[in-house]
Amino acid sequence: MADQWKPLTLTSLLGTPLEPVLDDCVLFLEEVDEPLYRLDRMLTHLGGSVKLRNVKALIGGSLHGCRPASKRSGVWRELLLKAAAPDIPIVGGLSFGHGATNLAFPLGVPVELDTGAHRVMWRS
Repeated sequence: MADQWKPLTLTSLLGTPLEPVLDDCVLFLEEVDEPLYRLDRMLTHLGGSVKLRNVKALIGGSLHGCRPASKRSGVWRELLLKAAAPDIPIVGGLSFGHGATNLAFPLGVPVELDTGAHRVMWRS
């Protein structure tokens, strides 16, 4: 189920037997119809849990319907930077998730990240 990886659900799993192992993964986060203050709370909780310490990269989606829309892009990147360790590459605002572009993501496939161009490429 795709919704299992929303930050809301992911933070709710911390400290339970269902808590995912995030070490050595590229973590994609997306949310829909949430106010930015809730995303701040969820990412602060996730970052404080040290679960993001060993991820290879943190990728944020476009946050379809999250409000206020005028601050969405800048605040989202700021929240991702605050949650992750300083040496982890961050890309925010990529067009995936619940908007017009809804891409299927293969699980367990190596990816290549270009933070300058804000691109993620699947490697075969």
